[in-house]
Amino acid sequence: MTPRIEIRPAKPTLEEGRLFAHYMNEASDQLMQTMFGRGYPEVIAKTYLSTGHVMSHETVVFVESEGSVIGMGSWYGSNQGLAPSDRALMGAAGIRLVRAAPFAIMARRLFEFMDTLPDGDFYLAALAIDDNKRGLGIGSRLFDQAESEARASGHTRLVLDVAVDNKRARQLYERHGMSAEAESPAIAFLPNERVYRMVKPL
Repeated sequence: MTPRIEIRPAKPTLEEGRLFAHYMNEASDQLMQTMFGRGYPEVIAKTYLSTGHVMSHETVVFVESEGSVIGMGSWYGSNQGLAPSDRALMGAAGIRLVRAAPFAIMARRLFEFMDTLPDGDFYLAALAIDDNKRGLGIGSRLFDQAESEARASGHTRLVLDVAVDNKRARQLYERHGMSAEAESPAIAFLPNERVYRMVKPL
């Protein structure tokens, strides 16, 4: 049975920025921690607090149940004019940029693939639910809200990127009418870091 939940816009607070960091790390298979090390929550939280880019609090919603946050979604449309998050991340990373730079260089083709958002596309950047709340329909509720916002804002496709080996997430998206359109290029030294671009016409 789906618990009573509220899906609400994120607040620009450091506490919620750290929550966002946690959920983004989970949704990206620990990519945030890989890039920025143990201090990744502060880097991502600072990025979240700034505005005008795709990792800003402006693109985030949280799921609450009984007064506690149990999940997060992040999405935005091509017509919002948001910048990529590179500059905001670099500004927030400080000395940790030394650690992130080699990985970013190796994964450049993957990031370019994921950052491509043609006009008319609405990008579902991340969905993440607490482990003990999975399988209760909350991910579907988040997906439905993203799709509703995409339609209401006049976009013609819903798109997302999902790890090739994340079968459970792919099955959820397929149940909602999405299908794989392309696969990201292989990355030297990181053969498992590949994603499918999935799409759904609206």
